[in-house]
Amino acid sequence: MEPPQTLYKQSATHFALPLYLRKETEVNGRLIADLAEMFLSTLLFPGTQLTGLWTKRAGMRAKLNMGEFTSSRWKAAQKKILNNEYAVVDIQAQTPDFPNQKIWFTAHVNPIDRDEFLTSGMWKVACSVSYLRHIAASPERVEALLQLVRSAWNGTPGGPAYGYGNL
Repeated sequence: MEPPQTLYKQSATHFALPLYLRKETEVNGRLIADLAEMFLSTLLFPGTQLTGLWTKRAGMRAKLNMGEFTSSRWKAAQKKILNNEYAVVDIQAQTPDFPNQKIWFTAHVNPIDRDEFLTSGMWKVACSVSYLRHIAASPERVEALLQLVRSAWNGTPGGPAYGYGNL
């Protein structure tokens, strides 16, 4: 965990931008895949290494599958995502030279036609304060972050219940 840093006169370790979904909202796997690809292609700086891929099938008895991010695991996950099999997808990355600089994307949703009924689902992009400083220094990355959140908001059937950014 990154030690707290001062940002806007407050101590913070990370930035999070969650969007909370209504409990009856079902999300098509295509949207999860599209948002994950947008995250991978626009918010990772050169040299940033993908470190974790966590997935969970829909259903109360399903177990969280936690492991390293590899291209073969990602390809297998993409097929299951597009088939509406996953309720949770979490992708984590970090900068190798500065391991406290981290960013991650999370989808925790009710997939279409599956047995998963959450109190509320969530889209979330989060990062360490040090990674956020790099994003803030790049107008293209700031726009990419905002576009990812807009795409999640606009792509969610009925829109999220609410969302906010916080340190």
